[in-house]
Amino acid sequence: NGLRNNIDHGIYAHNATAGTKYITDNVIFNNLARGIQIYQDGATVLQNFQVAGNVSFNNGTIDTGSSRVNVLISGPTVITGMTATDNQLYFSPGTGGVQLRLGNYDISDSALFNKSIDLENNYAAGGALGIEMQYQWASATVRNNVVIGDGGTSVVHTGGPTPGIYAWSGNTYYRDPGAVAWQQGDSDYTFDAWKTVTGLGGSDVATAGGPGAAQVFVRPNKYEAGRAFVVIYNYAHQNPINVDLSGVVTPGHRFEIRNVQDVFGAPVAAGTYGGGSVAFPMNGVSPPLPIGRTAPARAPRTGPDFDVFLVTSSAP
Repeated sequence: NGLRNNIDHGIYAHNATAGTKYITDNVIFNNLARGIQIYQDGATVLQNFQVAGNVSFNNGTIDTGSSRVNVLISGPTVITGMTATDNQLYFSPGTGGVQLRLGNYDISDSALFNKSIDLENNYAAGGALGIEMQYQWASATVRNNVVIGDGGTSVVHTGGPTPGIYAWSGNTYYRDPGAVAWQQGDSDYTFDAWKTVTGLGGSDVATAGGPGAAQVFVRPNKYEAGRAFVVIYNYAHQNPINVDLSGVVTPGHRFEIRNVQDVFGAPVAAGTYGGGSVAFPMNGVSPPLPIGRTAPARAPRTGPDFDVFLVTSSAP
């Protein structure tokens, strides 16, 4: 999607009214600009979003000049009532990008504007930066998130004079704790030094290297039985990966599995479900080629490192 790198996002939403807006269970990838942008300009408030259960990956990678961000919640206004939970995020190696950019990042007195956010159970692999909260929030819960660094990049960037007021606990970082990969303000720190300076992360864990085993997320469709998204982070480059579909497909029903990057193509696997696990091929597919541009660029192939699948099924 897109021709303009500052506006053509997968989802671009704002809310200045009293109700809550929900952005839930979407798969968003390879947009020219950002994946999900929650942003408000010219209003007194940006409020009340639940961004939950989305998969957002490699946004901005079809353009060399784009600001690559998978999820952004920001704006030059009061930001309050924000929730981002259970999202799966990914950038291919070497593509850079920010996984979660949260809060106003262009005003000095940001604590007056960044009011409240809840960031929990998100899983982000790759990119130049995992969690960016560069300016102060008045209230923030950051709990049980997993951030997997990419080479020499940073994993967390906090800011403001008193980030220690945050409810920050139980997060896991796959990054050498001795690397200066944690930032507070304009300074870089090792993991222990960042904890000392900020007062955050007392129960967080940092581990050198990456995860060994594959991480699999199965997200059944809440509206249609027998349908689900399956997200696979394949650190050991196994092929195939066996996934238990017993919570999705009824034994004896026909099923089809498609890679979301070729969702209108032939299934990558199909058959009659006999219960238990099904083999998901991890050799990947070529991502969609942008059309209508004079010099189209193609996003990187994600397999075998990472892929997202759509599972559908029907009675015989």
